[in-house]
Amino acid sequence: MHRLLAIASVLSTALSAQPPGNDPDQLAQLQREIASLKQGQKRMEKSLSAMMDILTGKKPPLEDVFVNVSGGPSLGQADAKVTIVEFTDFQCPFCSAYARETLGRIVTDYVKTGKARYVVRNFPLEQAHPLARKAAEAALCALEQGKYWELHDRFFADQRKLAISDILQHADAIGANIDELRSCLEGGGHAAEIAGDLAEGRDLGVLGTPTFFVGSIDPGNKSRMRAVRSISGNVPYRAFEKVIAEVLDASKPNAGGEQ
Repeated sequence: MHRLLAIASVLSTALSAQPPGNDPDQLAQLQREIASLKQGQKRMEKSLSAMMDILTGKKPPLEDVFVNVSGGPSLGQADAKVTIVEFTDFQCPFCSAYARETLGRIVTDYVKTGKARYVVRNFPLEQAHPLARKAAEAALCALEQGKYWELHDRFFADQRKLAISDILQHADAIGANIDELRSCLEGGGHAAEIAGDLAEGRDLGVLGTPTFFVGSIDPGNKSRMRAVRSISGNVPYRAFEKVIAEVLDASKPNAGGEQ
C-alpha cells in the first residue's frame, strides 16, 4: 500500500543528488510530479481506509467538525489530550442509563487520571420530554453555586421528579440556595445558553440523546474541540475505550506522520 510513496521518496532523493548541470526546469517539473504522486497516494490510502470502515461497520473519522467547549459544565483539565462532549436530555431514559452505568467509569479511568476532559451540552427534546428544558436550566443555575453535578446525578437517578416543585426539593437536598435557584429559574437566566446548545447540536447533526463527540482541543482556538469520532446512544463502556484510545494515539509525537 505504501509502494507508490516509497518509489516517490526514492525518486525525490535521487533527483536531489543530481549534478547541477541538469536542466533546472526539468528537475522542477519532475519534483512537482513526485509531490503530486505523494498526495495522490495519501488520498488513496484515506479512501481505502474509509472503505474498510464502511465494510466493517465502523464510522469513518469526522472531518472539519468543531464543537464549542467554552463555558458550561465540565470535569477534568482543560489541557487533557482528549475531550468528550455529551449532548444530553435530563428526561431521556437512555441518558439516565448512561449516567448511572457508564459515566462514572469514564470519570474514574480518564478524567481523574488527567487523560480526558468531559463537557456537557444540553439538547432537551421538548416534544417528547416537556420537563427536560427547565431541568437543564435548573442544572445550569446550580452550576452557579457549584452544585451542577449533584443536581445532574439526582435528576438522572429519578426522572419521574422533574417538575419545578421537584427540582426545588432536589436543590434543597444537595444544599443549594433555594431562593437563588428559584430566582435564576424564573428569570430564565440560562434559556439563551440552552437555545445555543440546541442550535449547535442540530448543526452538528445531533438527532437524539445521548450523543457524544470525542476529539482534542483545537490548538488555534482553545474554546473549541476538533472532533474525531461521534457516538450515539447508551453504548457500552468499551466503545468509549476504543475511541479514546484512538484519540490518545493520534496525540502522540509523530503520530500519523510519514515513515
